[in-house]
Amino acid sequence: RLILYLSGVFGALAFAFTDSFWFNAVEAEVYALSMFFTALVVWLALTWGERSEEGGRLSVIFLIFYLFGLAAGVHLLNVLVFPFLLLIAYCYENRTVKRLLTLIFVQGVVPFGLYIVLFQYDPSRMSFEAAFAHQAKAWHFLKWFGFFWVLGSLVFIYFKDRRVFAVWWVIPVLAVLGYSTYLVIYIRAGLSPPINENAPSTLQAMMDYLSRKQYRIDSDLLTFFHRKANFWHYQIHMLYTRYLGWQFIGKGTTLDYRDRIVEIVSFRGLYGLPFVVGLWGAVHHFFKDWKRAAAVLALFFLTGYAIIVYLNQTDPQPRERDYVYVGSFFVFALWIGVGMAGIFEWIAEALKNRTRLKKIVYGAVGVLLFVAVPLHLFAFNFESHDRRGNYIAYDYSYNILQSCEPDAILFANGDNDTFPLWFLQEVYGIRKDVRIVCLPLLNTPWYIRQLRDQEPRVPMFLSDQAIEHVRPIPWKKQRVEIPVPDEVYEAHTDGKSSKNVTFTLEPTYEFGGVSGLRVQDLMILRILEACQWRRPVYFAITVPTQNKLGLDGYLRMDGLAYRVMPYPVGSIDPGILRNRLLDRYAYRSLGDEKVHLSNETVKLLQNYRHAFLALVRYYLDQNQKAEAAFILDELFRIIPEDHVPYWDASGALLVSDGYSRVGRTEDYEKRLQHVVEGRQIGRRDRLWLGSYYAQVLQDWDRAEAIFRELIQENPDDVQAYVRLVQTYASSRQYDKGIILLENWLTRHPGDPNAQKELTRFKKLAAADTGGGDPLGHRLE
Repeated sequence: RLILYLSGVFGALAFAFTDSFWFNAVEAEVYALSMFFTALVVWLALTWGERSEEGGRLSVIFLIFYLFGLAAGVHLLNVLVFPFLLLIAYCYENRTVKRLLTLIFVQGVVPFGLYIVLFQYDPSRMSFEAAFAHQAKAWHFLKWFGFFWVLGSLVFIYFKDRRVFAVWWVIPVLAVLGYSTYLVIYIRAGLSPPINENAPSTLQAMMDYLSRKQYRIDSDLLTFFHRKANFWHYQIHMLYTRYLGWQFIGKGTTLDYRDRIVEIVSFRGLYGLPFVVGLWGAVHHFFKDWKRAAAVLALFFLTGYAIIVYLNQTDPQPRERDYVYVGSFFVFALWIGVGMAGIFEWIAEALKNRTRLKKIVYGAVGVLLFVAVPLHLFAFNFESHDRRGNYIAYDYSYNILQSCEPDAILFANGDNDTFPLWFLQEVYGIRKDVRIVCLPLLNTPWYIRQLRDQEPRVPMFLSDQAIEHVRPIPWKKQRVEIPVPDEVYEAHTDGKSSKNVTFTLEPTYEFGGVSGLRVQDLMILRILEACQWRRPVYFAITVPTQNKLGLDGYLRMDGLAYRVMPYPVGSIDPGILRNRLLDRYAYRSLGDEKVHLSNETVKLLQNYRHAFLALVRYYLDQNQKAEAAFILDELFRIIPEDHVPYWDASGALLVSDGYSRVGRTEDYEKRLQHVVEGRQIGRRDRLWLGSYYAQVLQDWDRAEAIFRELIQENPDDVQAYVRLVQTYASSRQYDKGIILLENWLTRHPGDPNAQKELTRFKKLAAADTGGGDPLGHRLE
């Protein structure tokens, strides 16, 4: 018993301190509660198995299906435990339960499998109309075939086993009873709360909400075999194997240019110790009890690799997705517990006749294992999961709202922008005059209606019928004009420029070979026109360029938001930006070295630096060096670089260059020591960085190293060659330039530009050495 209890605690603590589960546990999300239901059902299934032949144990099966329904109101992960329950049932001799579970399994799997096989489509080859029609046909098939299949199976089981037939009817009742917790959504939506996603206040709207209708056009079920990214390297290894390693092997630090950790397997931090114990536990489990081990293995696969196949995720993802697979990490933690039990059982067998020595070995091995696995996991993950003193999300959201003038309309980019802002408005009552418009939701009729009808209302002049019929439209690159009323125009421009906001609008999506505009793009245009520039309109600073519709020439940075102006503007208004940065904003936690900053947080905080540097550039352009120096000092005071490192070398160099231009030359090498370690920037950024070293800082060696690295990666990178040649010319390293050009001409004979440049370099080299050998002593 002691071995079993200690092994259970051992596995539980190991799971508790894993990277992803700990992250879920301190986040206001569904995954921790979902994991509770999953663990509870697994425990109940195993408990039922041990007592399956006892009278009344069918009640445990009923309880499990009630929990399935209850858990579905939190997250659908729990459904994946059903095959595990079925396999556990087959380990025992309870015929009623085996037949019952098999019946339910067949009733669900057959329609689902046919649905996937028969209704595949390639979204890249279909128009919107064809895709919608295909989906309607698919769901129609699933609905009717599923109904008749379940009906037929019930008729069959009625004649085969009346007891199973009678018991079956209890299952959907209990599952629906648990699932009825969703009625809270329906009831609450009917009261028109301020945050009312999907507005499921009618039965039809509620059904659309439960079936995720607004996401149907990108249904992964209908593209099951059409993989959206490289299956083996990206979907299997990057989106699962790497995450599994984070929990039990170690976590790498090298970032690619998309800011993802590149190491699939890294031993940093954990040295693979938890993984070794878990792997030994899996092997021991199969030798000890292969049937239940197979059930656990099936659960591991279903909550891990099977989700990969089902989700069919694209490359890249907007964030790391490790939290999706916590169910499989839980299963592996079971094996960690079994592994400890296996080690102790092995010790017991080896020392069965030496009681005293056995106790000593038990104690030593137990302490060693607890230190090596759960305690080590705790020590490794504690700092990165400790949230004490971390007010960054609150302050950043607060500062976005404070960037806006009264009664503003603010376009936000998605969940990460929108939800914290809603939280501050609805929980703390902060800046409720600002109307948040979430751009992805702006593609849905229910959200457009809410913006039109709920205070503070967004002007758009659309009827209910018009909203229901808003659709993406085909579009080609063209000029767009938004009128500016006379009084607004005269107040802002003194009549010196055009009365229309004129810009080039390019297509924002492509589907089935047709380019077009999304509903959100059409709504942005309509809102801008309906506002008539009488209400301030902003884009959050995190909104990507494509979602700003080509309005860049009319956007003024007012801190963490860009205001859309009715006339062409420079990048900032110094008075407004200074007021936001120094008077309005809150910056808690940024100077507290006890607060851990994740890479995502560090990257986000560069937006503050970007705003400060925009103000610095303005003062430098106006030759106000004292003001520029003051802002730089404030930047360093508020966002110390030793705690909030620069995301890449370019940010560090820009700050260093600012100090240099105000006459306070700083050693840029010092700032480069505070760049995020392991980050690999993309080719375009490296070209810029190399040119900055060469042209601004005249650091020829660093520039040469960057360009040569690019050439090594791609020997035909023309831009890298050209900039390296320019670097050699500027630094008078003509010999290196000649060798470089000759190498290029060896592989690209007859290139007239390279031949012309080679001739020029030889002349320069000859003049530089005073005649004779054009390479002179340099080659020596």
